[in-house]
Amino acid sequence: MDNDIERQKKLEADAVRDGLLRYAKSYEYHLATDSKPVRDVLGHCLKPLADVIRAEQLKLKTSQGQKLEKYVIPLASVHAEPAALITLGIMFNAISRSEFNEGTAPGLTSVVFEVGERCRIERRNDCEQKREIDLVQELLVRNRSRNAGRRAEEAAQNYDDPEYWKANRLSFHLGRKLIDLAVLAVQLEGAPVFELKTSREGGPQSTKTTVSLTDTACDWIAEHQPALESLMSPVYRPMIVPPQPMSLAGGGYLVRRLPLLKREPSKRTQRLLKKTDLTPVLSAVNAMQDTAFRINDAILRDLREGWDAKGPFFKLEKHQNNKGAKQVIVSGLALAEQFREHPRIYYPHQVDHR
Repeated sequence: MDNDIERQKKLEADAVRDGLLRYAKSYEYHLATDSKPVRDVLGHCLKPLADVIRAEQLKLKTSQGQKLEKYVIPLASVHAEPAALITLGIMFNAISRSEFNEGTAPGLTSVVFEVGERCRIERRNDCEQKREIDLVQELLVRNRSRNAGRRAEEAAQNYDDPEYWKANRLSFHLGRKLIDLAVLAVQLEGAPVFELKTSREGGPQSTKTTVSLTDTACDWIAEHQPALESLMSPVYRPMIVPPQPMSLAGGGYLVRRLPLLKREPSKRTQRLLKKTDLTPVLSAVNAMQDTAFRINDAILRDLREGWDAKGPFFKLEKHQNNKGAKQVIVSGLALAEQFREHPRIYYPHQVDHR
């Protein structure tokens, strides 16, 4: 059991790095086979986004004396390639899940928070693995005054403090910037992959913004599903040991606890939650978390063969409600391949604001 716990901790710390490794191996292999569509989805999604992230990170060093926007220092604290993969993985999967389950594109706010929060966790993992960006040195470039070193150290500590991060809504600021960069920079064969749409909801003063794939990207993806497996592998993966019990303070993963609520609650909601008996809710969540699953090799083989052969039993005619179904299946197959060797897997659970 102790060995499984250590393996689980490593899985959590290296989830994004493993995704980058799978990407690199896939990219190298497909370059060797000269598959242009696969080069498009791999080379034209991850690399351009990582490049524009690096360009934004330079603002911390090149904007001496200027007031920084709230996303700049958080963005400078994470490595560009992991930040790009986190952004792409969460956007692809959030869009796919929402369109598959609800038939509609996901709201921008929830995706923004998930991207920013996952980048914060990646920074924490980097610190634990001794591979973090030295934020003190990054901040020192901006200030050469007498007390610059002390001020840089204090500022760096703030940005690694989860309470400071939460109080200043840095997950929202960072996530929104990364999604904006993805909308601008990520293209397939010259056409944008993502788009933001704003519509009125509930009255003239109320609007909702959603994030979705463009029609061009949907058509392209429908024809080249295998190319997406390395990018669509879920950022939050199953566990190979039972999750930590969930409470109002969080639970689930061993190294990076998940909050009970998927979205950060308002201050009023937080006060109400502290006064509420959550025992029935927590008991249900923990019962689901403690339920073990395993990958059925025979079923997985049949699914893979049927999918590769474009078997009719998937019944995925191209219409709006099934637009996200293909991406969901690709993601699920990739996940099953990764965890097929484990006799038991577990899924950490959260609840939403409803």
